[in-house]
Amino acid sequence: MKTIYYFSGTGNTLYVGKYLKENCSYNLVNISAVKDEKVILTGEVGFLFPVYAMGIPKIVEEFLKKVEIEKVDYLFAVATCGGSGYGIPFNQVNDILSEKGRVLDYSEYCHMPDNYLKLFKAMPEDKAKIDIESSKGKMKTICDDILKGKKSSANSNIFLYPIFLLIYKFWRLGLKTVSKKFKLNDERCISCGICKDVCPVENI
Repeated sequence: MKTIYYFSGTGNTLYVGKYLKENCSYNLVNISAVKDEKVILTGEVGFLFPVYAMGIPKIVEEFLKKVEIEKVDYLFAVATCGGSGYGIPFNQVNDILSEKGRVLDYSEYCHMPDNYLKLFKAMPEDKAKIDIESSKGKMKTICDDILKGKKSSANSNIFLYPIFLLIYKFWRLGLKTVSKKFKLNDERCISCGICKDVCPVENI
């Protein structure tokens, strides 16, 4: 059994997931679809998610805390991210998994276009396409590593860890308040409903 459990808020992470599915022969399972189910990890297992303010999304944290580990031969995680700061997501994943007697065999980042609209303006389409195209080389490297069963860690530098953790905690504390200020641009919205249909946690 080869399974990747993924969470994708906007589609960046799903794009990488589809690449790994097609080129590494992994089944894709949406975390938001099984978050309330009993999940037992067996065989070769991967986690795929975006970096949120230097750390893991809350839905991924809750999922990892609930899963059971039976017999996992190879365990890896890939985090998609924009910008240059990657943070502590794999440290967080290993902290949770270590309580279940396991840690990641492999972890790596894959750069994708920035899309946190509360902090950054939407990237121009032409630049986003360049970002996505340039990420294909990294996706191939990750795929090759996984197929070879490579073991390596992309954990945060021990000296930067406290700083990244502080950023993450403050972001999590203010998330509900900040999100309430989100406003729709009525002039640009065409009321297609796609954002509502694809939102994995029904926030829209």
